Amino acid sequence: MSSNRSFRKGGIAAGILVLAIGPGATPAGAAEPPAPTLDDEIARQGEQAMERMREEFRDPAHWRRQAERAYHDHLAQYLLLHTRLAKNGACECASER
Repeated sequence: MSSNRSFRKGGIAAGILVLAIGPGATPAGAAEPPAPTLDDEIARQGEQAMERMREEFRDPAHWRRQAERAYHDHLAQYLLLHTRLAKNGACECASER
């Protein structure tokens, strides 16, 4: 029972020491928390990127921009192909000129 009492006294003393130093502070001689590793940093950045993507996908304007971009890309490809065919005389519109 005496060992239990001394344990309680030690616990109280440690609690008082933590209160005196302040929360988050490390007492002298205590090990600092380890610095984040490269894997931790990569995981954190990945989570942030996923959250940004989730927010972006919820936005209707995002889908409108995607549709406009796809339309313009397809239109540009069509016009490029049409121009090449017309230049080679393989397009019917070349004979109309």
